[in-house]
Amino acid sequence: MFTNVILKGTTIGNATDVNGYFSITKIPPGSYTIMIASGLGYDTLQENFTVKAGEIVNKKLYLVKSNVKLREVEISAEQAEKQTETRVSVNKIDPIVIKNYLLLVVSLI
Repeated sequence: MFTNVILKGTTIGNATDVNGYFSITKIPPGSYTIMIASGLGYDTLQENFTVKAGEIVNKKLYLVKSNVKLREVEISAEQAEKQTETRVSVNKIDPIVIKNYLLLVVSLI
């Protein structure tokens, strides 16, 4: 499903649906090679066919499972050191500033 199907050497193509079906319309008459660029685990399929003017071509195409061997990939990581220290912000206020602030508040009331 959702595999690209193209006519080799052209920009004509489509993608298969969830059931593997596809439709390509408005293909000019001529000889083509249909190519199904499959996903992992299947071989790419190429098949020749000819389209005549006004003709509808139906084909059943089956992908062949391929033997794919992947190399081993090792992933490792180190755990970062846990931060247990909490930083506290400290602001020093001069007693004169507090006195002036209180006088300002009292005068506004």
